Amino acid sequence: MLQTNHMLIIFTLPLAIINQHSFFDRTNEIWIPFDGARENPCLDLKPTIANPQVEECEGLNCPKYQLLETLDEGVELRRYSNLNTVIKKAYSCDFETARSDSYDPVSWYFRGFNSKQQNIKPVGPVLFTVDRPQELPENCDAVYQTAFIAPSNLQGNLPESFNNSVNREFIDSLDVYVYQFKGSMTNTNVANYERLRAILGSRCYEENSFILAEYSLNRTIEVWIEAASGCQVRTEAPPAMATSRNQPPSFTIPPVVLNIQPQIITGQNRMQTALPSCTAGIDCPSYQLVTKHGNVEERTYEPSKWVCSYSKACNIDMASNDNYQRLSLYMAGTGNREGKVISMTSPSILKMSVADLDKISCKKNYEMCLYLPDDITPPSPKETNVYLKKDQGRVVYTYPLEKSIVGKRFRKMAKNAILEVDRLGLETEDYLYLSQYRQTGGGKYMEIWLPKITQ
Repeated sequence: MLQTNHMLIIFTLPLAIINQHSFFDRTNEIWIPFDGARENPCLDLKPTIANPQVEECEGLNCPKYQLLETLDEGVELRRYSNLNTVIKKAYSCDFETARSDSYDPVSWYFRGFNSKQQNIKPVGPVLFTVDRPQELPENCDAVYQTAFIAPSNLQGNLPESFNNSVNREFIDSLDVYVYQFKGSMTNTNVANYERLRAILGSRCYEENSFILAEYSLNRTIEVWIEAASGCQVRTEAPPAMATSRNQPPSFTIPPVVLNIQPQIITGQNRMQTALPSCTAGIDCPSYQLVTKHGNVEERTYEPSKWVCSYSKACNIDMASNDNYQRLSLYMAGTGNREGKVISMTSPSILKMSVADLDKISCKKNYEMCLYLPDDITPPSPKETNVYLKKDQGRVVYTYPLEKSIVGKRFRKMAKNAILEVDRLGLETEDYLYLSQYRQTGGGKYMEIWLPKITQ
């Protein structure tokens, strides 16, 4: 009991006290994403400084970056690489409440509330993302998220969180415009975001979101606006054969097709096959591996039973949390009418429209389903948003994801998967699945499923 009270005191101290060990005494930035769809092309850029440091990081462990360009009023275009982040979406639409709701769970993770009970010293700055979709829930001004950056030596080895809404995300590359100022973290910082947009003029950047980067010294904040995925930022000369930016060299990627004899993959023998997903003790649906096209596998899944949940949400993070909570209650017995406990299975599949990948809305449709073992009679769900579904079998093209990803990184990887399948000349439906596998000992394995057009 005494220890519990001690933990509560730590976690409810004012942020300025919690942050005394480089836990962020507040220096901030705003970042803006690059947009390649603008008429004015982006400049060919070369890094002018290798790995500079923000002044507020002197003597502290902050992520290094490449300075690509300096603009008016000290605005910088930076490239950050290999960032390990731990993030939490806020469910509140109020700026101050959202900061508290999302900041505290992530700070607890770094203070040992994780699967390894590991105390991790974060790297500055703290990143507070502000997304402003065109369609927001009633009385909402934005959708918020807090991210802490973990040390680079923990890449691929961050512990799981006890909180299902706290997720790990690896960012391989991030190009941001940066505008620095002194102040505190409030919703009035939107004015500095607008100032940065005015300085950028017709340059390419994301228009509906920005990041407030908060450092640990001298009340320094930066506004970061991220480079959009379609914008090309060059750090070396273009190929000699390219005569202009409007005439890039053409190329084709021939499909690599390996004809493989059909192979039945079941929960008992999958551990010895290509998938590191269905480990011993976890039930998974059986499928037939038909063909491999490089990274892409064509699989035929056998008929199976699923329990599903439906929701409208702003993004896959919110949809995943909302639906998974309902499905977990069903599997635990409290969410079904018979009180029947069903061992957790893999995968969970989150269905969404391909068109929604670029859509900015909080009314996007998502369906999440959990696989049900063949040898059980599924009990009836209690909630109206939860329902049973019998799948008659499906053919999908699968694309592996090397790391557990969420948010905008998922959109980028999903587009890569679609592009890869298109290059191979394979026809797919207008929707896709994010397939997530649980692994014994913690961790996740993820794939993108693109259903094959079969008729």
